[in-house]
Amino acid sequence: MEKEFEIIWAPRAQEQANLAITYCLTQFGRTIARRFVNKLEKDNLRIKNNPFIGVVEPAFANRTKQYRSLIEGYYKIIYTIENDHLIQVVLLWDCRQDPDKLEQSIRQI
Repeated sequence: MEKEFEIIWAPRAQEQANLAITYCLTQFGRTIARRFVNKLEKDNLRIKNNPFIGVVEPAFANRTKQYRSLIEGYYKIIYTIENDHLIQVVLLWDCRQDPDKLEQSIRQI
């Protein structure tokens, strides 16, 4: 029997998701916000079912843990496989932002 993975979102990643959802809601309306949430839920399931689906994230190359990322639209879901049954999403990154800001975010993880 295959191991079942659980996905948890770090508080910071959850906050980033909430901000993105709120932005979608206020700028584009309920339908677009719901579509964004559905995509995040679908990607959560994709990662859960195949944890190695994301590419190894080069921005985290100097870390002892291996970080992976999956891109959904303008957003990058950055996660790590913690152990045989746990995946942690550490960042939800808007790829339209300045890459230097990503470096700052990485230092805080």
